[in-house]
Amino acid sequence: MRNRVAMKLVIGLSLFVLSSVYGENVCGEDESGFTICHNSDVVTSITKTGNSRELSALLENDVTIGPQAMKDLDIDELNIRFHTPDKFNRSTFHTLTLGPESFTGIVQLKDLLVEAANIITEGNPLAPLQNLQKLSLTTCDVDEVPTEMLASLPNLKELSLQENDITTIKPNAFVGLKNLMSLDLSQNKLTNLEPGCFDGLDELRALDLSLNDFTAVPAAFKGLNNLLRLEMSYCFSLEKIEPQAFKDIPKLIILELKFNELTTLQPGMFDEAPNLEVLNLDGNSIGDVPKGVFDKLSSLRELTLTSNNIATIEAGAFSGLNLRVLGLAYNKQMCTIEPGVFNDLKVEHLSLVSNNISEIKPRALSGLTSTFLDLEGNKLGKIGTEDLSGVTTFLLDLSNNEITEIMPDAMENTQVKKIDLSGNPVEVKDKAALGLPDDASIIN
Repeated sequence: MRNRVAMKLVIGLSLFVLSSVYGENVCGEDESGFTICHNSDVVTSITKTGNSRELSALLENDVTIGPQAMKDLDIDELNIRFHTPDKFNRSTFHTLTLGPESFTGIVQLKDLLVEAANIITEGNPLAPLQNLQKLSLTTCDVDEVPTEMLASLPNLKELSLQENDITTIKPNAFVGLKNLMSLDLSQNKLTNLEPGCFDGLDELRALDLSLNDFTAVPAAFKGLNNLLRLEMSYCFSLEKIEPQAFKDIPKLIILELKFNELTTLQPGMFDEAPNLEVLNLDGNSIGDVPKGVFDKLSSLRELTLTSNNIATIEAGAFSGLNLRVLGLAYNKQMCTIEPGVFNDLKVEHLSLVSNNISEIKPRALSGLTSTFLDLEGNKLGKIGTEDLSGVTTFLLDLSNNEITEIMPDAMENTQVKKIDLSGNPVEVKDKAALGLPDDASIIN
């Protein structure tokens, strides 16, 4: 029995399964150039009549992929997604049953995705996929790393086990994946990384552990000698970083620790990651920035501490840094800029937007060199004679404060080309009275 299905395969395959008749082989061809045959809920064969190298299916009930159902199918990418009315209720998920020969014959397959399924395996269905480079088992009710199956994929470069139920990574969990470069373990229930869990991942460059249940950044990264990017964000119980947490990942360039519950920064805590270029600490509960935290990070270019509870910054905390971005916006406890805070800091964009800064102490910004100094949306009411003394910047944004007075010669020792005073009660017409040169401009 053959049905002509004039619709995309993403819908077509689900209708094939829904319209099946017990004991009868039903086939249908879709516009993408694939003919799918099945008997009840068992896919018996898939053949290719067009030129597409990607097969995508959205399924709406339980499916078994039969032995050699894809034999000699010339595709690079296979995406199997299941429709579910409630992604957060795993009991509503449909079942995908795979046997040891379900993928036999698709030797050129490079990319396999399975999403929103309860997977039942018999034997190792991944063993035939020797050329697979990318595997994603997302939202599949996986409760432990399928070590044995993964070990049969020697050419795998990207692995995602995102949004599953894994609580612990055991030693040698990824043994055999010597070419793996990217590992996504986000949105699981991880609380424990056992020693040796990453052994064998010598080529790994990116690791995502976000949205898990860690209480601390663990010292468990042994074996990741070439890791460049580590993400541990949105772990809402993560309150601290273990001593020497980064000692085994010295090549780390990007560290994302945003929206956790970190409360303190300790001097030297990042010293073992001297090659960091991007450090994101946004959205934590950090109250103070002491000196000595960033001293060894000579390669750092982006440092963001936006949306914390920062009230005080120790003088010299950022000394010696040469940054593209320093983000300190939306720290509502920040009311005063004390002297020396930004001394010997070079930064293209320093953002102090929407804090509650009402006072800049005299010469507090001395030694700061920037392109864009952004103090927009604070509570400044007056600019004193020496408040901005010693600053070098192209654009100084003081817009949307509460400035009613700027003292004479307040800009005499400030090197600035453009000042934005819009949204303030004050209006400045005489640049010379502020000590500004003729080529400087003011936006009132």
